[in-house]
Amino acid sequence: MTYGVEITSEGETVATSEGRILAVLRTAGIVGLTVREIGDALAVDGQGRPLTARTIQRIVKELDQVDGEDAPSGRPGRWWIR
Repeated sequence: MTYGVEITSEGETVATSEGRILAVLRTAGIVGLTVREIGDALAVDGQGRPLTARTIQRIVKELDQVDGEDAPSGRPGRWWIR
């Protein structure tokens, strides 16, 4: 078994899964995104590994700043920033 350690500069922050999801939802605006669309955006955001659908669902349900179900746009199954 091996492992590696990466040393970062002092001011650098590591993107959390919650922060990454919030950033993706901020760009979506009131239209909102489905779990799949959030996952697709996270897969190419360059901030870390892609997240599973189950992880994304759990996180968006826990975030205070996020609403779900029927978006104001009338498109069901979407999540957006309040």
